[in-house]
Amino acid sequence: MESSSDLREGLRRARVTTSFSKLIIIMSLVGYFVYGKTFDHLLGMLLVGMILYLISFIGIIPFVGVGIYWGGLKFLLPKLLLLTGIPWSWPVGILYWSYFVTALMFTIISSIHIIVRAKGVF
Repeated sequence: MESSSDLREGLRRARVTTSFSKLIIIMSLVGYFVYGKTFDHLLGMLLVGMILYLISFIGIIPFVGVGIYWGGLKFLLPKLLLLTGIPWSWPVGILYWSYFVTALMFTIISSIHIIVRAKGVF
């Protein structure tokens, strides 16, 4: 049986995941109206948001995670936008920079964790 602290931690994680899911849904709806009110653009923004969300977990890699995120998306994002037919504009920019900050926070937290754990080694 789970303790109350484990349950609280699970609820906190669910809230964080839900907030990022809300961002993807909101930006998909915004993309629907900004890019010409077609269902294709709504689905394209949904796809872009989900891929950026999943790639932001690369930030868990200590010290270089955010660099890998940035470098990978510098190569991948133009191809993804070409595939979906969505031009780079402010809805895509909001998603990109939101998940960039998320990857940066993951990198900082994992790097601090590694440094603290390695302190006993030296």
